[in-house]
Amino acid sequence: MRLLLEQPNLSLRMQIRDRAIMETLYSSGIRLNELVQLTVHDVDLKDKVLHIRKGKGNRQRVVPLGSNAATYLKEYLKNIRPRYAQKNKQQRRLFLHRSRQAGDR
Repeated sequence: MRLLLEQPNLSLRMQIRDRAIMETLYSSGIRLNELVQLTVHDVDLKDKVLHIRKGKGNRQRVVPLGSNAATYLKEYLKNIRPRYAQKNKQQRRLFLHRSRQAGDR
């Protein structure tokens, strides 16, 4: 598993985002659908938890976040996400893509 998590080239911005996504999925055990529904307000880095507001069966829950995931999320939120949110500063989805939010299809 460690080999898979170490695949992203961390010298590239989008790869830091990808590492944060992989670490978050691995450490929290949340579903992909839950991940794409996360907003910046659902992340509590101080307590290292995620607030899942629209989980399976429309249930809310709080899940722990591993230290590595918290580290990469902090880096992503501080240095990477602001660059991709420049066009739409009101966008609250946690993981953004260059041209759209991660949850868009």
